[in-house]
Amino acid sequence: MIFGSEGYLGSMMVDFFLQKNYIVYGFDNHIYKQKKLKSKKNYFFMNCDIRKPNKILKIINQKSIENILLLGGLVGDPIVKKYPKLANEVNLVSIKKFIKNLNTFFSGRLIYVSTCSNYGVSKSNSLLTEKSRLNPVSMYAKQKVAIELFLKKNNFNFTYTIMRFATAFGLSNRMRFDLTVNEFCKESYVSNMIEVYEPHRYRPYCHVKDFSRAIFKVFNSKKNLINQEIFNCGNNKNNFTKSKICQILKNFNKKLFIKYNHNIVDKRNYRVSFKKINKKLSFKCLYSVEYGIREIIAYLKKNKKINYDNLGNYIIN
Repeated sequence: MIFGSEGYLGSMMVDFFLQKNYIVYGFDNHIYKQKKLKSKKNYFFMNCDIRKPNKILKIINQKSIENILLLGGLVGDPIVKKYPKLANEVNLVSIKKFIKNLNTFFSGRLIYVSTCSNYGVSKSNSLLTEKSRLNPVSMYAKQKVAIELFLKKNNFNFTYTIMRFATAFGLSNRMRFDLTVNEFCKESYVSNMIEVYEPHRYRPYCHVKDFSRAIFKVFNSKKNLINQEIFNCGNNKNNFTKSKICQILKNFNKKLFIKYNHNIVDKRNYRVSFKKINKKLSFKCLYSVEYGIREIIAYLKKNKKINYDNLGNYIIN
């Protein structure tokens, strides 16, 4: 079961697990009033809200669901900042309640998707590991940290794993152009100009396809390797500054003008180690930032009438 199955990441994970011959139950409340994705064999969708989880819990129990992916919610700093009351209700209160109710009957595996934004601002020159100090600066990251602590401080009948995702990029069935790499590709293609804030600050990046592969790896690993564990999810080679991403884009667009803006809008700055998931689960990412840029540019050239206003605009109708 995938919570958030019709979003940017969730829609890709549905396809991935269907291709692996899984039966997938998805739920999403279509908060942006997006259209339901096309029906697919072995994909059973429910338009549900985690704030009213009775129907979801009933399905998990009746269908003997073995794996649960808690992916959805109000995702990202802008939307949480814009709708703080709703974000607290969905990302904190409702998820805690859902997990408590789940514990009364569920004995399978649960993955909670957290974020590398939990590391916040780091002055360290070394790569941050799962044991590094957390320093969340955004409300979104603080909510993620709170759920992580909730999981670690309680005993559960099920197996759980926390995965701290790097910043996503790449093509999706439910495309977003508000994520750094995707947005830079769009701006490069549409206007030949990118304005970059805090160009020398680091972030880790991960392709949507690699996130699906990582989730699959965790669900199919021995329980003693993944139970109550935290894994950074991404690729050491994809720790980039924004200016570096722009330089890669220049290889695809010689006309690109880059305007650097050093005003501090977002204080986050961190480079992350993904050694643990590499070593413990033998998992390695396959897709580079350059690969993602190439596929997005090709997509934009092929689909010239995209309405960008309807993609990742953080407006809840």
